[in-house]
Amino acid sequence: MEQTHNRIDLLNMLACGLTASRLMASQTAVLTTIARFPGIQSGGICSHTRLSSSNVGRLLDYLSSTGDIVYSAMPGSGKGRKWFITAGGVQTINRLYCFIAPRKGAKFTIQEYRPDSLFDL
Repeated sequence: MEQTHNRIDLLNMLACGLTASRLMASQTAVLTTIARFPGIQSGGICSHTRLSSSNVGRLLDYLSSTGDIVYSAMPGSGKGRKWFITAGGVQTINRLYCFIAPRKGAKFTIQEYRPDSLFDL
């Protein structure tokens, strides 16, 4: 029997996973943006995540200190750094994904938004 989960279920599972992993949504946004776009610069991260440059800078420093990301300086250009995910960062993402990954035949789908059933749990 297939089981589907609505948007509330998926968001709740992700939020619980973030809490269990002691990650903030903004940290996860930056980490997964770098995973999606290897070599992205901080300006691109700001645009994609809609976070301010000061927040992105702080988050990049933190994720770099945990070993989840690394940067490569752009030689001679003076244009900053290119960011890449590390093996540790991949492990962090996989740990989070386990909270929303299909288990025991569950199938996750995006369901049509219906305001009257938004909180049908």
